[in-house]
Amino acid sequence: MAAFSNLRQQMKKSGVTQADIAAATNRSRSYINQRLNGEADWPLQVAYKICQVCGIAIEDMPKYFPSEVGVLPQNDNKTQYEIGNAIRLLANIYDKLEAK
Repeated sequence: MAAFSNLRQQMKKSGVTQADIAAATNRSRSYINQRLNGEADWPLQVAYKICQVCGIAIEDMPKYFPSEVGVLPQNDNKTQYEIGNAIRLLANIYDKLEAK
């Protein structure tokens, strides 16, 4: 299976291109391409921004970025909820820092 196949499917479903993600994250298209191909890790703040652009709920982030936030046990809603809360907290901090 291709690296980040769930993310690629969501991008296609949402009509979001690599160029769109590059623009939204202030990164180059080659930077995005490398990470979509699994050649480098996604920084959490970039993964968060991609979730916003692609309409991915924060609590679903592990489905799209498993190596960045850890692989969850199947159907472990409590763990998924706790990770979602932690990501939301980090995202709020990131938004405040970005606004400065």
